[in-house]
This record gives sequence, structure tokens and C-alpha cells, in this order.
Amino acid sequence: MRPLLVLALLAIAALPSLAIGQPAQGPDRRAGALAAMDKDVDRRISKAEWLAAGRRERRFAFVDKNSDGFVDKAEMVDAMQRLRAMRGNRGAADAAPQP
Repeated sequence: MRPLLVLALLAIAALPSLAIGQPAQGPDRRAGALAAMDKDVDRRISKAEWLAAGRRERRFAFVDKNSDGFVDKAEMVDAMQRLRAMRGNRGAADAAPQP
């Protein structure tokens, strides 16, 4: 589950520059991570671009909710919301008193 958390943190850091295909502005280089993956500058990340960037295939499948072979801004935002919900549910279970 940790790889998903890392992906979530990277993606959250990149949300301000998720005009995919546009270079990140300012000193935060992490914000340009997704834009850097968009090699053909079509404002979406193909599975080939994702894998070429060293990302895991199963993570792509998690983010590519409509299974069209591309990740766009809306899918990335949705994936981050799902990851936050998963972390929230796990956090609630961790906080529950143990018998």
C-alpha cells in the first residue's frame, strides 16, 4: 500500500501544474512530474509514457478509471480523492480500540 501513498503524494504535489504538458513554474520541481511524463504534450499521460517514466503498470490501472489507456487531469484528481478516502478508512480502523 505504501507505493500508492507515494504516488498520491507526488500527484498531490503536481496538482498545481496539472495543466499537463505545461512546464512547472517556480522552484518546486516535483510539481512538474506529471508534465514531464507527457512527452507528446497532449495534456494526458498514455500508458506508454507512464511506463517509460518508470511508473508501475498497476498504478496506471488504478488511476486510469475509464480504462482508455490515458490519464487526464480529472482522472488524476479522482485517484487522489480515492486514495485519501482509502487512507481515511484505514486511519479510522487504526484508531479503533483493540479488544
